[in-house]
Amino acid sequence: MKVLRFLPVIGIVLFVFILWNIDLHRIYHTMLALNPVFILTALLMQALVIALKAYKWNILVKPYSREFPLSRFVSSWLVGFSIGIITPGRLGDLARAYYLRARLSLGNALTTVVIDRIIDVLVLFLLSVLGILGFVGIYAVGFDYLTIILMLGGFFAVFCVLMFMVSRKETMRRLAKPIFRRFVPERHKNKARKIFHDFYTGLSRMKKTKRSVALSLLICIFSWILCLFQTYVLSLSLGLNIPFTFILCVMPVVTLLDALPVSFSGLGTRDAALIFFMGFISLSPENAVSLSILILTFNYLLIAAIGFILWLREPITLRDYRQKLRG
Repeated sequence: MKVLRFLPVIGIVLFVFILWNIDLHRIYHTMLALNPVFILTALLMQALVIALKAYKWNILVKPYSREFPLSRFVSSWLVGFSIGIITPGRLGDLARAYYLRARLSLGNALTTVVIDRIIDVLVLFLLSVLGILGFVGIYAVGFDYLTIILMLGGFFAVFCVLMFMVSRKETMRRLAKPIFRRFVPERHKNKARKIFHDFYTGLSRMKKTKRSVALSLLICIFSWILCLFQTYVLSLSLGLNIPFTFILCVMPVVTLLDALPVSFSGLGTRDAALIFFMGFISLSPENAVSLSILILTFNYLLIAAIGFILWLREPITLRDYRQKLRG
């Protein structure tokens, strides 16, 4: 529905409302006092996180016996992230698959991207559940967290149902048939069928390479923990007295909220969540918004800017997608 396109406006409105009700001068002076040593440390950690994410994807591609340099995965991941920020429906992930077209079929490449995303979401969800339990036990004793647990459980249930459906080739064939008949042009149908077939062939092969999936899972856990530690370093650059245990408990949930389709890169929703959680350790809304702005800058805008520069060197356009479909 067209109305879904306007959902991100909710986050923008929420962000403007928050800015209207806090002391912007205090945020301005806080930003001027940033510690450059911690900022540089956070930049180096961000580079390591990106390299780990690219390497994790590389491991999932190896079962197809295709050799790509790690730099290819890094650049493709950055471009995909950049496109994903400004486009709906995770088109950035489709772009990642497209950049492997020289040595891998688009269907198989999409398989690796989908598995990569599933691993990310599963680990983040697990960290979120553990984080909520830890937060209640340490910082909000007696807080009624049942509603949040139910919401996370509902999200996980829907996610599992969707993943089960995607894993069933015949189920997806039946669901996709009306869309295929109505929206895919006749001249593209043969190529679309091949991509569909390659995707599930790749999925069958991936099920046989449990070692690669397990290793990717371990790298994913480490990269998420490193990302949480980077947030802790960003809080230190602001001079905030936030325990690392608090970051471990809260940030997985905040990051999961960033994925909701009601904002751009968590704008507004992340600020509101941090204001709520940081209130339990007596930090002001200005402190919460300052940290949120740094997270937005380091984890979204900076990466997107680098990805955009790389995209300029090897751009992907809608024409490219059409040509790929034609084969």
